Amino acid sequence: MTKTDGVQPGWHRDPAEPDTQRFWDGEQWVGEPLPIDAETPAGPLLARPVPPPPPMPLPGEAGLPRPGAGPVPEQHVPQPGQLGPGPGHPGPGWALPPGMRLIPPPPRPHGLALATAGARFTARLIDISAVFVLALVANSWFLYLFFDAVGPWFRDFMHWSGAGQHGEPPAVPDSAQFLPFYMVLVLMAVWGAYEVPGIAGTGQTLGKRLMQIRVVRLDTTDNVGFGRSLRRWLNMSLPCLMWIACCGLGVLFQVFDALGAVTNRPYQQCVHDRAVQTVVVAAGEVTTEEGERT
Repeated sequence: MTKTDGVQPGWHRDPAEPDTQRFWDGEQWVGEPLPIDAETPAGPLLARPVPPPPPMPLPGEAGLPRPGAGPVPEQHVPQPGQLGPGPGHPGPGWALPPGMRLIPPPPRPHGLALATAGARFTARLIDISAVFVLALVANSWFLYLFFDAVGPWFRDFMHWSGAGQHGEPPAVPDSAQFLPFYMVLVLMAVWGAYEVPGIAGTGQTLGKRLMQIRVVRLDTTDNVGFGRSLRRWLNMSLPCLMWIACCGLGVLFQVFDALGAVTNRPYQQCVHDRAVQTVVVAAGEVTTEEGERT
């Protein structure tokens, strides 16, 4: 199974945890997971409520010594985040003490660990530097036209300012007002040509390859694909159009997008990843639905 769309209700391998199986009701995963080779019931395995802990016995009851009768036998105290019982587990009625909570392990999509925020940040810096150099070369003609138009205006403006003249300052040439917008469009085109094919095929750009991380689909082990990669990039790049028109407001949208790598749970997805259901993981072999490695 590579997709959940159109899958008949029943027990299937969980795409996010290939070693387990869960019940698909036709719209979503329900109930508790089971090991992949476990025998499955007819319907979903619903979680059983944890019974309340038994009342604490008083000294002298249930075999506890009375005060002064000797040391109390050492009891096992569960630590915060402990998932299973340890030595001295009191039995089926055991529950976490008040104030403690279970901390589930981080998810492993297709058996791979999530990429760290540091690796993702470093990879993005490498990619930004590479795109900047390529865009600088692609924009060389527009840069020449821009400085050729702005140079005389700048000299007139400095003369007007230094002479203390009154009235309107020299007007900015029309070409100098539109050329920055054209340069942003060229930058976006270079970025798209750099980012989209790599993510579509291998899930990696230059930065991600150097940091040994990759982008994978959350629902299947197939490649990200060109269409999904293009939509992912558009969610990152479209705010660039607001760099000039909206006084840099687009940068705030892109910063908010990137913060998802450290604030989103459980998959640490940026906005552009959540939009197309992709996730960034440590590079390695991906477990397919048939148990093969790719």
